[in-house]
Amino acid sequence: MPSTKPSTNIRAQVVHGLQQITEQGRTLDWLLEHRSNWCETPLQRELLYGCARHYDALAATIDTYLKKPFKPKDQDIYALMIVGAYQLIFMKTPSYAAINETVNAARVLSKPWAKGLVNAVLRQIDRSIQTDELVTSGIEWAALCHPTWLSKKIQTQYPQRWQAVLLANNSRAPMTLRINTPRCSIAAYCAMLDAAGMRYQTTSLDETVTLDQPLPAEDLPGWGEGYVSVQDLGTQFAAHLLCQHLAEQSTTAVASEPGMPSDGTAAGISENPKSEPLRILDACTAPGGKLFHLHERLLAKGTVHEIVAVDAIQKRLDATETIGKRLQHFNSPENADSSGNDLVGNIAKNSDLTKVGSAQTMLTISPLQLICGDASQDTLTAGGEFDAILLDAPCSGSGTLRRHPDMRLLMQPEQLTAHTELQAAMLRNLWQQLKPGGTLLYVTCSIFAEENDAVIEQFMAENSTACGLSCALPHGEATHLGWQILPSLNGPDGLYFCALYKTTQQ
Repeated sequence: MPSTKPSTNIRAQVVHGLQQITEQGRTLDWLLEHRSNWCETPLQRELLYGCARHYDALAATIDTYLKKPFKPKDQDIYALMIVGAYQLIFMKTPSYAAINETVNAARVLSKPWAKGLVNAVLRQIDRSIQTDELVTSGIEWAALCHPTWLSKKIQTQYPQRWQAVLLANNSRAPMTLRINTPRCSIAAYCAMLDAAGMRYQTTSLDETVTLDQPLPAEDLPGWGEGYVSVQDLGTQFAAHLLCQHLAEQSTTAVASEPGMPSDGTAAGISENPKSEPLRILDACTAPGGKLFHLHERLLAKGTVHEIVAVDAIQKRLDATETIGKRLQHFNSPENADSSGNDLVGNIAKNSDLTKVGSAQTMLTISPLQLICGDASQDTLTAGGEFDAILLDAPCSGSGTLRRHPDMRLLMQPEQLTAHTELQAAMLRNLWQQLKPGGTLLYVTCSIFAEENDAVIEQFMAENSTACGLSCALPHGEATHLGWQILPSLNGPDGLYFCALYKTTQQ
């Protein structure tokens, strides 16, 4: 085979990636994890994510210029046209380069007979662009980028806001940073961003900023030192809410009826929160963003609670541990800095926490345990029941389609039922392991009521000890039983929150 330019090979590799998504049900995360035979480049990532995000609309555009559909064995050529069309329409690649490189990629795919067809279709699309006949913005295009059943479902559940949701899904997710405040103060890290010439915006959470322009995480100031993580703003509200309810937690901190006032007030909430150490469970913890944010918040406040983190898959748990070591949440030799200072010394230095003490004290008073287990059936209360539980339940991921554009190609309506059954099983199992007077925070990254309010409503109907607490947040709005954030341009992903208080009476 004659040698080809690297850019041409990249296009052929993207084709194989798209086929693994559309024909084999692979995810983008899986593709990036298993790229053993090729190197990821910015161009490749742009093409993979962009083609997945706009696949259905690009396909509809291409179909208008095809006289007949491709045979199954030639779907790679169809995917190649998707790649070429994306370059022309969205990357604004000069037509001579986009078309020529895409045509040449047909040879790399061992389909030289397709060069003429690929050239003809892409040139027709290019002419439509030049004459403004091809409209790629607006709600019609956004709807085309979603399976019909999905766009109709969103419209049915959100008749006043469905268009905004679809448009947000077609946008790029903002790059939001969570500053590890026990390791580095907010002011110090913002000064590092300023010194690096990185523009950013503050958010509704003090320890969080959003970059004006995304970049590889490894290029962030203080990344290797564990000063910062990349985490969507919406998911950070989980630690915010749980810390809020931990501070309010008392035997009287419960509303008389499910659903609380939107201002976050509740009759009978104690002004004197519990002072003794609490046991906290983070179920379904991987990849660890909510876990480490919670731990950081508790450390920054000088709070000394025990946190048990659980995930059913050991590989995911191992990856979580790796992230935790970078952020220095685990005291180990590799968590010492170049000067030989230990984790706790660094925490004390950067946050002025006089209560932290030595490393040995740190391990004693603020343990963080990772356990492989199934939150839907395993008993996890060795050492006692939990005072608080964070359940980030598996779900459809319908609130994160802009971040995971491949999911709109993979998601099926029947998957919702499977998720709801698992969510209900997790709630039932974990509720038994929650102390009376404790709080369980239920979280999904779904915008669908059947995974959210409907699951909670059924659970509360079966459990008289479950009462709702307020989840008022700066983004989103109250639902019947919880709080729903919808994806928005330059805003958080779509997430649902519901806080449940366990009464002492049946």
